Amino acid sequence: MPNRGRTTAILLATGAVVVGVVAVVASFRGDSLRRWLTTGDGESDLERIQGKWEVVSFRGTRRKGSKASTFVFEGNTLTGFSPQTSTYQLAEGHEPRWFDLIDSGSSRAKPGIYELKGDTLRSFLDQRFSQRPTAFESRKKRRGITLIVLQCE
Repeated sequence: MPNRGRTTAILLATGAVVVGVVAVVASFRGDSLRRWLTTGDGESDLERIQGKWEVVSFRGTRRKGSKASTFVFEGNTLTGFSPQTSTYQLAEGHEPRWFDLIDSGSSRAKPGIYELKGDTLRSFLDQRFSQRPTAFESRKKRRGITLIVLQCE
């Protein structure tokens, strides 16, 4: 009978560990858990995107008056994409991740998708305000579609 008591204690301890792990995992929302697992430091994309980013490639139509080779993200504002300051919102809970870009003086959002891997940021947006892209490549050449790749300085 002594082995039976020891087996019961091991099973109870194992059960307690499993319950603890489930409680920790359940405390995260899906996107928070994914971000925590992928970045390792728990930083949100909004935190990671802050600072100066150098344009590596730009495919699409540049806004009139915008010749910037550097974009600057400060809080929820972006400079360098258009002559004015733009605001943006990130939505990390989608795959690919979403963003909306709103130029100063406008109330309409330009829908886009983005990917943030290490110090590289890819964004793909529709400047005609129509539909959010679903992938980073367009099979058809569509006017108003812009693909930008940035490298963090």
